[in-house]
Amino acid sequence: MIELLFRRVDTCDDGNFETEFSADYASCQDYWESEADAIQTLSFNVSWGWLGLIGSTLIGNVLLFYGFGTATERMNKRVRDAVFTALMRQDITYYDTHSVAKLATQIEDDAAMIHSFSGEPIRTFVMSSSSVLVGLILSFVFMW
Repeated sequence: MIELLFRRVDTCDDGNFETEFSADYASCQDYWESEADAIQTLSFNVSWGWLGLIGSTLIGNVLLFYGFGTATERMNKRVRDAVFTALMRQDITYYDTHSVAKLATQIEDDAAMIHSFSGEPIRTFVMSSSSVLVGLILSFVFMW
């Protein structure tokens, strides 16, 4: 992208053409057309690169949010089912000392806490660590 934005195109006039450009081009117009074609090709390549980056980011985020959302919801369902099964196994006298409304509220609060502590922090950690890893790999590849 930087090469595209800061590409140098030398001035060419017919007076100094034979000394500077005659080895590669027939005229100044040929030189300018060659540079214009090179800039156009580079701009198309940069555009395709940006579109590829946008597409891969979009697909990656959809998969990330879908995967972690599904995993978190399935884990919450298993916890709720296990708690409900455990509550159904209790003796009837257990419900004399513990109100059903209080138990239902506690189950709901516990499921919400599991969701908040397992979904977002893990997803954020995975996104951050993968961003750092990809950034390091790209910097090593393109800078060395």
